[in-house]
Amino acid sequence: MAEINAIVCIAIEAIEFGGNCRQNTHYSNRLIKCLQAVKDSLEPIDSAEHDRIQVSHEKTLRLLKDVIKRAHALLEKQTKPQNPVLKALDWFLCLGSSYFIGQFDKIQIDLQAHLQTLTLSVGVFSGVQMQKIKDGLNVVKWLNREALFDNRSRRRNRSGGM
Repeated sequence: MAEINAIVCIAIEAIEFGGNCRQNTHYSNRLIKCLQAVKDSLEPIDSAEHDRIQVSHEKTLRLLKDVIKRAHALLEKQTKPQNPVLKALDWFLCLGSSYFIGQFDKIQIDLQAHLQTLTLSVGVFSGVQMQKIKDGLNVVKWLNREALFDNRSRRRNRSGGM
């Protein structure tokens, strides 16, 4: 019960970084949408467990919490202005924000995997509550597909359209 509440609180804090992101705003906004979907999916579980109904798997929740903490840390980094010298060096080395983009993608994939696992572990839920979880999972899947297409087009543009 406390685990889910802690996860929701971390997700809310990470979502609140959304308006303050100065770097990689497109990727930050996509990750924030994923976190919002996860938060919306966890709220019915939290309320069920407040009623003393154990419906979630502790290991799955711990893994989900770790991913949300990584998302929180990454979004927090996006709110801080980048040192102009480091920015120029990244640009010169052709790194740009690709390091962070890889982190965004990895976090979103992990969120999807752990939310799918959580969906399986809460199969005892009522139809309405299970539907909320599935809706959140569908949002994360859709955003991951969008990220995949963005990455493919970015690679195509870098390689000269081949």
